[in-house]
Amino acid sequence: MKLGKFREKMSSCSLELLHKLKLEFDNRYYNTGEETIEDLKYDILVEVLTERDPAFFVKIGCKLREGDNKTTLPYKLKGMDKIKKGEEDKLENWKGNHKSNSYVLSEKLNGVSCLIIFSEGKVNLYTRGDGVEGADISYLYGKIRNIPNVADFNPIAVRGELIIKDKTFNEKWKNEYKNSLSLIVSVVNSKTLKEPIKDIEFLAYEIVVSKNNEFEIERQFSTLKQLGFKTPYYQVVDSFTSDSLSELLQKRKEESEYDIDGIIVHDNRPYDRTNVSSSGNPSYAFAFKMLLEVATATVKNVEWNPSKWGVLKPRICIEPVKLCGITICHATGFNAGFIRDKKINRGSKLLITRSGDVIPYIVQVLTESLIGGSMPDIECEWNDTNIDLICKTENKEVCIQKLVHFFVSVGVKQINEGVIKKLYESGLDTIYKITSATKDDFLKVPTIKNKMADRLVSNLKTGLSLVDFADFLVGSGIFGMGIAKKKLQTLLSFYPDLIEKEPKYTLEEICKVEGFSEKTAKKIMEGIPMFNTFFQPLKPYVTFQSVKVKEIVGDKFKDKKFVFSKFRDEKLRQQIISLGGSVSDSVSSKTYAVVTKDKTDTSTKIDKAKANGVIVMSKEELESQL
Repeated sequence: MKLGKFREKMSSCSLELLHKLKLEFDNRYYNTGEETIEDLKYDILVEVLTERDPAFFVKIGCKLREGDNKTTLPYKLKGMDKIKKGEEDKLENWKGNHKSNSYVLSEKLNGVSCLIIFSEGKVNLYTRGDGVEGADISYLYGKIRNIPNVADFNPIAVRGELIIKDKTFNEKWKNEYKNSLSLIVSVVNSKTLKEPIKDIEFLAYEIVVSKNNEFEIERQFSTLKQLGFKTPYYQVVDSFTSDSLSELLQKRKEESEYDIDGIIVHDNRPYDRTNVSSSGNPSYAFAFKMLLEVATATVKNVEWNPSKWGVLKPRICIEPVKLCGITICHATGFNAGFIRDKKINRGSKLLITRSGDVIPYIVQVLTESLIGGSMPDIECEWNDTNIDLICKTENKEVCIQKLVHFFVSVGVKQINEGVIKKLYESGLDTIYKITSATKDDFLKVPTIKNKMADRLVSNLKTGLSLVDFADFLVGSGIFGMGIAKKKLQTLLSFYPDLIEKEPKYTLEEICKVEGFSEKTAKKIMEGIPMFNTFFQPLKPYVTFQSVKVKEIVGDKFKDKKFVFSKFRDEKLRQQIISLGGSVSDSVSSKTYAVVTKDKTDTSTKIDKAKANGVIVMSKEELESQL
């Protein structure tokens, strides 16, 4: 999904879902090394969450999973605030608060943050976890490269990064691991020693505490080298700008032996590690990151185009600018709320980046309009979240988008938006009219000749044969936004005869299916009669695949909802379902039990269960009932 679409999607999500997404992405990244989301998209998620939830406190890192040698870290390991290329106000503000004679610029290594403590002849290693709780990996001492014996200098605590050379990864491990980070996380989290451990290095970049007094970062780097540690590349400068940081980052990306994703800028004076910014991260340093390329653009006007749901999507027309070697004339406006809140109108100045997108993505609004955002001049209203504008009446553009959505969803080939527009203009303006059209009907459409007409008839016949029923339901558009194929497939696997002339299942029965809230279930119930009216004339032209039904072998857990806390077990989930139960992600008064590996553990789900009088049982207790 492109950046513009991604921001639009995130802006329309509930706060609860945004928090869940961040926790899930953090867990996969920090605990498994699995990169399920690009850095820029993750940053967008955090930005939207920060904008929507003023109480949100950005934490770097992630809580460890159960069984990962969890321990409270001897010293807190904070992350870094980020300043991106183009965020000049942020950069100048930081410089204004840190007027130093010099600054240290160093590589931001993309590995696993690690703390090493040398004390009383012992050596302890920890990963940072969420910065407060980490994993004790002391058993890897002696296996990881570049950790010298500094007994004469102890007690000393050194922070650094576990990382592998790009060349080593590409020559030896790229066929076994997705990237170098996933290799490091996999090896560090493994219960047994893995072969790549011999290629993992420790690069030191901070003396957290020593028997000497605290001293400036330049001297720390020098001392670390004298002690035998290897450090990231660094240099000392009198001043810096956004451009100079960008040039350095690009140069280091080309020349570094390691995977780097930014430049750390550090005030080169003695500092107090407890001195933090409003985010809770160090105030005396930050991580500089760079977008691929940015440009300043002036807004000409804002176009509004309706989607198949009647949602008005803004497209910002700008004075032509060159970006990544291409002349750009438009940028995505995300949603109506963005245009309103950022006051984007004729004359507004925007900072944009292309970053691989066909339509550029807005990094920052440099100049807001004094007259407010440019709103559509058609009859519309705000949705429940006050983020999107919805057309009050269905116009031509909405009808065309609905037709395109249907034929694409069911899989009819070569009936795209261009073809649909031609058909619509010639009177074939409904799903039924197009589905039932003959060759002669198509030949009445200007520019459609014999060969094209034959192809349309053939593709319709083929595409509407053995259609996936869930695809057909989605394509109909009857059930509205938020009802996707996967959700409908799950529902149909429990109730294959759900869609009948007269609803035979109750709201309560639909709510029992995982992922269906009362609100979603109501949409289904209200949509069934409308769908049947829609489908009746199409029956002669459509055949469906058989629906796969969930096998229920017992009713021991009939009507009982379970929630797993801090673990996943697909086999156990399927066993519960086969006995008539269901597994949900959230706790409510309707939950039968919250299942955890350790009943003495604490979590939000367990706390909520206790507050609602819901049973808390161990995984072992549940398995004994199967």
